[in-house]
Amino acid sequence: MSKDYEEFIENNITKGSAKLNEPLQVTIDVSMYPNKEDFIPPIKGFIRAINTYSNLKITTFPTSTVIQGEYHHAMNSVKETISVCQKEFNNAVYVMKVIPNYKALD
Repeated sequence: MSKDYEEFIENNITKGSAKLNEPLQVTIDVSMYPNKEDFIPPIKGFIRAINTYSNLKITTFPTSTVIQGEYHHAMNSVKETISVCQKEFNNAVYVMKVIPNYKALD
């Protein structure tokens, strides 16, 4: 393990249990891969839908959208957005990275 990774684990995971009174923060990196030739409208629909949620920091990059906020709120927002997009656009694959106690957008 690299020294940086060991330090991250020590500071954010191992000691994280000591922060029980603080809400768990999370960064979620989501990529959507619609199974369609015209794949841009579903991706724009996902981005538009996730941006309707308050109390989240959201930044869209060329290959993914990063959502940051309180764990339960962020996870529920992503879950609901995927559900809406599947009903509207059908047939997409979502790849997510969930990083607890990490603020990528700060």
